[in-house]
Amino acid sequence: MVELLDAFDALKKDMPHLHLFLIGPFDNRAELPAAQLQRARTTFGVHVLGYVPAPEKILAAVDVLALPSYREGFGNVVIEAAVMGIPTVGTRINGLIDAVADGETGLLVPVRDAGALAEALRRVLGDAALRQRLGAAARERALRLFASERINALVLAEYERLAKLKGLPPGGRKQRGGS
Repeated sequence: MVELLDAFDALKKDMPHLHLFLIGPFDNRAELPAAQLQRARTTFGVHVLGYVPAPEKILAAVDVLALPSYREGFGNVVIEAAVMGIPTVGTRINGLIDAVADGETGLLVPVRDAGALAEALRRVLGDAALRQRLGAAARERALRLFASERINALVLAEYERLAKLKGLPPGGRKQRGGS
């Protein structure tokens, strides 16, 4: 979050109406210094929302998702934003490199590089045509690759494959002795 706040400070100089919404709990593993947490809570234009039961309502109001993570699983929030046509600027780490097609659906920057993060955000925020192109491609990719029907079918197929290895019949239930 330190890099995100630094990038936000750099962007505010040229974009005084910019707002930053911090959604979700802070990661305890990040060991965020108290001064940085205080900075987030007191910087004009930064909105610390914490857990939000309907984050899509916030996403509907944003132009870009910024996710400068140090570690990430798959990054479901990237796919949720993508379905809404919102591009992502994130860090080049496992998980995000799978969820963001760099230069196609968003931009990826090195980890812990506030300057690169600010420049990528400036590029996307300052170019409506680029933002539209990235967002449209993100939506198309999310619907094509990550639709729940497709993912559920792939998961089911994998469970069926594993069940077959265990000698279970299709459908996943062992046959019982007859009556």
